[in-house]
Amino acid sequence: MLAVGNLGSRITSNDSPKNLYISRDGGLTWKSVRPGKYIYEIGDHGALIVIAKKNTPTNSIEFSWDEGLTWETLVISEKNLLIENIIIEPNSVSQ
Repeated sequence: MLAVGNLGSRITSNDSPKNLYISRDGGLTWKSVRPGKYIYEIGDHGALIVIAKKNTPTNSIEFSWDEGLTWETLVISEKNLLIENIIIEPNSVSQ
């Protein structure tokens, strides 16, 4: 599972700093993946995670093939873009 939020005893306001977190045990424990707000998508039946910085122009995305243990960067444009959504082909049967 992936989620954007904060660690603490309560939920903070939308203006406060957030991080991207991952849980590999159904939400029992969480580990910070990246500081800041990210959009994300999980594809290939859970084998692929794709993330991009939210509300920040960028020319790259990051992806992981090992449940977020390691990340690779993929440059997708020569110019910075504002990535608003990541879509994974739901009917794809291959990587």
